[in-house]
Amino acid sequence: MIAGSGRRGRLRLLRRQGPGGAVLPVPRGTATAAGLALDIRASGPWTATLLATAHTRDLGPSAEGTGPDILTKETRSRLVLLHHQGPGPFRVRRLYRDFRPGPVLAEGTGTARVELGVPGVCLLQVEASGAWRLVDTAA
Repeated sequence: MIAGSGRRGRLRLLRRQGPGGAVLPVPRGTATAAGLALDIRASGPWTATLLATAHTRDLGPSAEGTGPDILTKETRSRLVLLHHQGPGPFRVRRLYRDFRPGPVLAEGTGTARVELGVPGVCLLQVEASGAWRLVDTAA
């Protein structure tokens, strides 16, 4: 999946084979006055749902899920705990306010408990195939 159009305005959002799903941020600046151009190529059925940034989930004291998600952390705490269950891979990345990918905060495979150093208020992108839980230490 590629966002934007033209040579300079194209940004690869996802490259994956086989079945799967993703919750992807679309960085600001990839849309034009005419709208957002997405180039989606798949050999089988697919769906795409576009949501405004207001639809990101609030981390609150904690949030849990299975699979990918984007969460807004509203507190100034600098520590979040990640609990991941299952044998699959996981990654938590900070997103900048314009939804550009930031640094990877945690990455691994299998059951894990990881302390994430985070900037106060921020966006967090979770990529996981198994169950996960994030806990804000300020709550």
